[in-house]
Amino acid sequence: MTGLLFVLVGAFLSIFDQFVINVSAYQIGRDLGASSVQLEAVISGYAFVYGLGLITGGRIGDRFGRRRVYRTGLMMFAMTSLCCGLAGTATQMVAARLGQGLSGAVMVPQVLALIRVNYLGEERTRALSWFGISLGLGQVMGQVFGGMIPSLDVLGLGWRPIFLINVPVCLLAWLGCGRWLVHDQGAPAVRMDTLGVILFAASVVLLFVPLLDPTRLERFPAGVVLLAAGGTFIGLFIYHEHAAAVRGSVPLIPYRLFKSSGFVLGVFLNAALYIGIIPFFFLLGLYFQSIVHLTSWQSGLFFVPIGIGFVVASVLGPGIMRAISAPLVLVAGSATSAAGLGIVMVLVSLGAARGWAFLAPLFVFGFGNGSILPIVTGVVLRHLPVRNAGAGSAILTTAQQLFGAVGVAITGSMISNAGTLGATPSDYVEALFFQEISILAALAFAAMLLRSQSRSRDPVDGGTG
Repeated sequence: MTGLLFVLVGAFLSIFDQFVINVSAYQIGRDLGASSVQLEAVISGYAFVYGLGLITGGRIGDRFGRRRVYRTGLMMFAMTSLCCGLAGTATQMVAARLGQGLSGAVMVPQVLALIRVNYLGEERTRALSWFGISLGLGQVMGQVFGGMIPSLDVLGLGWRPIFLINVPVCLLAWLGCGRWLVHDQGAPAVRMDTLGVILFAASVVLLFVPLLDPTRLERFPAGVVLLAAGGTFIGLFIYHEHAAAVRGSVPLIPYRLFKSSGFVLGVFLNAALYIGIIPFFFLLGLYFQSIVHLTSWQSGLFFVPIGIGFVVASVLGPGIMRAISAPLVLVAGSATSAAGLGIVMVLVSLGAARGWAFLAPLFVFGFGNGSILPIVTGVVLRHLPVRNAGAGSAILTTAQQLFGAVGVAITGSMISNAGTLGATPSDYVEALFFQEISILAALAFAAMLLRSQSRSRDPVDGGTG
């Protein structure tokens, strides 16, 4: 199991670097003179590119060998992390973060594949358990260290070590994987849907940019042109995928999976959850520093209750699911997250200046998240035949990342003030209300999924299309 430690580095870093930026974003934006749009791009750009590339990254690993591609991803992540740590302007930081997202898309799909290839039986079960733990640790440690490291100001570097620390970690993992992991040759016969990747990426980018900078929608015809172009590319992508399925090729996204109403509900559930949950961390970090005037270190500590709640719920989860059905856990967890976030919103609206007042609702919010996030993908995949589980999982993971980025973009635009980082307490209340509505929508989708789960499983054509 020695090699597992080096495999899990990729999973840990992908989450760590997604969350470490939330608390340190205020200082990074201030030091680099970033506008609100640039700061949103620094945060959501990583998840956006990461989500766009996950399916393709998995196909690359299948074709060229998982160990080789994983080690390549580690080196890419090390280099882009170094670029983040050395960035001197906001534009450089945005470019480096986009590169980090691309590196994560190459690296992370190989983690589960390597576990499947290198471990069997009980060892595989333990490896998958540690995989889940590594993701939880990445989230908690990202929030805490994102506040602590800038406050320590090691060697006068401020926030930069949160990225620079990735370099030696990636190098050690690269060496360890070369020593302890079995080399797999890959399957050169696996074909890449290159045109599908281009069409999908173009459509999502064109639709995402107006959300990142809503003023484009006000400058006719720029916003209309972008949205129309995005819609056109989506149409072309759907046509291309259908044609690929008819020819017997393997499309990028098997559209026939969407014939399952349960799976469609699951996609909407994941979208609503991640639109509401992911921006919360970014928003709260900014609120504590810009409105409550806490240091980044103090702000980071307030995320510890969320992590504790998440871990507690994850530990209790198996026992709870033995007592009630997993879909019912999704309903209860969504309601719990909504309750915690709602109390935080009320505290912000009342101008609560005492940080301790936030501790209990943040724990509740974390407990709700810990009840939902570890099981939501598995529950949704029950609506698909086992042979389609891999494709379905890739679609759900991509949706999670993309809609999380969309949530950050929308939330960021709500607290921007003439393109700057300035925002009033009422702006934060409005943004929190938007997130509350998103999680309540997730609660509604979870309830519909529960009802769907009680019926017979939807018939789904197991073909490649």
